[in-house]
Amino acid sequence: MSTEPRVMAPHHTAFVVPDVAVWMEEFSTVLGLQWREVRVAPIRLKDQHGVEHEHTTTYVHSKGAPSIELFEGIPGTILEGGDTPRFHHIGYWVDDLVTRSREVNDCGWAWLQDAGPTTPPPAAFHKTPFGYLELLNLEFPRGEYYHDLFPPGRTPPGYVGPTTP
Repeated sequence: MSTEPRVMAPHHTAFVVPDVAVWMEEFSTVLGLQWREVRVAPIRLKDQHGVEHEHTTTYVHSKGAPSIELFEGIPGTILEGGDTPRFHHIGYWVDDLVTRSREVNDCGWAWLQDAGPTTPPPAAFHKTPFGYLELLNLEFPRGEYYHDLFPPGRTPPGYVGPTTP
């Protein structure tokens, strides 16, 4: 078995919460975190029967790397939540999502689904003994929101940086 690292820099630690705004305040009060803007976005996820559905997700990331992600649960999916916040997954950057996801699966952390309909997708989820692992495709364009969360020395695809007048 190879001891070569399969992942690059950590991206985030995620918690599923009943209400993003309430728990942003809690994490800010207790940990002193500052937040990026809250995002509401479409996401395609499979239900427990393997049927893919379009959902809307509400999430936010803290400022600084690696970040804390808070997201509201989506019933009947791997992003299922509950009445109280709980740890859900860790996210790591990978340089070759398809290869790295297959390697992680072959080591026993089962691939569950890709996070998106594109090929290759922006991310893939794996079941682990502690929750889930999200592998994030380093080559997928993500815009300004995540630009400072990329591994050192890597520039996000399509990111041009701040413009100077």
